[in-house]
Amino acid sequence: MQLTVALAADNDFAAPLAVAVYSIIKNAAAQDELNIIVLDCGIEEENRQKIRSLLKGTPHQVTFIACDLSMVKDIPMKDHWSVAIFARLLLPQLLPDTARVLYLDSDVLVRGSLAELFSLDMQGTLIAGVRDLALWALYKFQPEQLDSFYVNEEFVKMFKHIDYLNSGVLLINLDLARKEDLTGKCLRFIERHQKQLRFFDQDAINFVCAEKRKILPLRFNMPPFLDEKEVPPALLQEFKETKDRCVVVHYLSKYKPWLYGYNWGRKEEYLSYMAQTPWPRPWSRWTPWQRAKIIFRYWLIHPACFFKPSFWRQAIASQWEGMFL
Repeated sequence: MQLTVALAADNDFAAPLAVAVYSIIKNAAAQDELNIIVLDCGIEEENRQKIRSLLKGTPHQVTFIACDLSMVKDIPMKDHWSVAIFARLLLPQLLPDTARVLYLDSDVLVRGSLAELFSLDMQGTLIAGVRDLALWALYKFQPEQLDSFYVNEEFVKMFKHIDYLNSGVLLINLDLARKEDLTGKCLRFIERHQKQLRFFDQDAINFVCAEKRKILPLRFNMPPFLDEKEVPPALLQEFKETKDRCVVVHYLSKYKPWLYGYNWGRKEEYLSYMAQTPWPRPWSRWTPWQRAKIIFRYWLIHPACFFKPSFWRQAIASQWEGMFL
């Protein structure tokens, strides 16, 4: 079966991209023929060659497509994201001869064949995705944040009723997306509401596709850190049945398994895949000078921390990185 799978990354995300690509081809079924599209948001040629090396000797292919994201460069980004998150919105135009594509964030680990997901019926549907359980859990305990982040009552209602989809795994009906100008509608929505949105592209996709979305099973986009207390009662049974046999693990949030200090779940599994790529080990996100400034700032806020043995044990164990994420 031929599958078109797209991922997006800039140069800072080249290593996680490699892990995602390796996990896809490692767990592909014998009959799968993968056409992997990388939406290239500034990956250096050396890193592109490293990623291409992962497909040598396989029947699969990888293609890098340069993305022009100038139309969103002035949008004020929050948290740990870069403008590369908007690349998925350009897929209908970047793949004009493709009927459908499976988009994956680069911070995923694929643990099985994607053929079942790719072949789902998309009749009359623009996108298919998995409910965002992590955000549901977050806002269950902080509901006051809903009103400040989102643009109208209907959108908040979608969120509260667990109909808000995570955009890290999306099956996209490209033929219908081109016909309905999905790209243009999402970009215009973001431009109009950029000061009100929290998750930019994800918010736009949910709002614009509100009447033409399909909900996928949890096994196709499972966060590694959720427990049963953080899952809606209506989905608890499905969560229990699929947590340990999910097809896609999504390491969402700013805490990543390739950084020192991560302890949010499924770390060793991720690192076992990472060891097979040209980036075999976790690393620090900071230079020594940046780390020194962050530690000094932390000390100003917590002046007694250096006198606590527990602080030093945790700092040394995490190579200082986990202390200040």
